[in-house]
Amino acid sequence: MKLSFAGVVFAAVLLTITPGSVAHHSFAAQYDRTNPVTLTGTFLTQTGIIAGTPVYMAPEHLRGEDASPDWDLWALGMVAFEMLTGRVPQGAPGAFDLGPLPPPLRPVFSRALSPNPLDRPASAAELLSEIERALTAHDRRA
Repeated sequence: MKLSFAGVVFAAVLLTITPGSVAHHSFAAQYDRTNPVTLTGTFLTQTGIIAGTPVYMAPEHLRGEDASPDWDLWALGMVAFEMLTGRVPQGAPGAFDLGPLPPPLRPVFSRALSPNPLDRPASAAELLSEIERALTAHDRRA
């Protein structure tokens, strides 16, 4: 099986959280469409099988609904939360305890981890922008 993709955009935010301050740095990159990445090999997924680590799987993924980019935004939100706090959020989707996050980031992660995919940011770039806006507003108030 071959899987090719090109033109993929990725972005990352590095947050340094210390008592009383949050510093952030961001970067984005885009793969060149003229030089696509090709993966070859045997893949273990099959039609009708749900695969993944449940805590990082979007609620609609766990329900067996059709694949969607929204699944990746959910997983990105979970991983980012864990990177910032050292643990995954406690509670249930829609009622997660976001208390360990700095206050300006709580509404951003509430959206990213919404059980309704339509309430999540439309893309990773939008999530990154929301994080940057929240931190910039926080920096201005500090």
